[in-house]
Amino acid sequence: MCGPRSHRAPFSRRHGVLNGLDSSRDEPSQTAPPPRRQPRPGTRVLRLIATGRSNREIARALFVSEATVKTHVNRIFAKAGSRDRTQAMRYAYTHGYAAPPG
Repeated sequence: MCGPRSHRAPFSRRHGVLNGLDSSRDEPSQTAPPPRRQPRPGTRVLRLIATGRSNREIARALFVSEATVKTHVNRIFAKAGSRDRTQAMRYAYTHGYAAPPG
């Protein structure tokens, strides 16, 4: 029969092993470096604001909608105590999120 239960998975739940090999014995002697964390979306938006991009340009760069960018921008304004994009840019420069031009 070729039904969904006709095949046995290579993983044995009873023994917790894959293909009959104990995973604890097959660990490499060196551990891999931890994966790099992606910056939070608000951080990416702040960096792009600091480069002078519009909401539409930021949305295209991050593959999100303009409404999502507007939400991030408003949250950035609230967290940074900014009233506009210029103050948000200044915040990005003074707090190391972006380097000033020139």
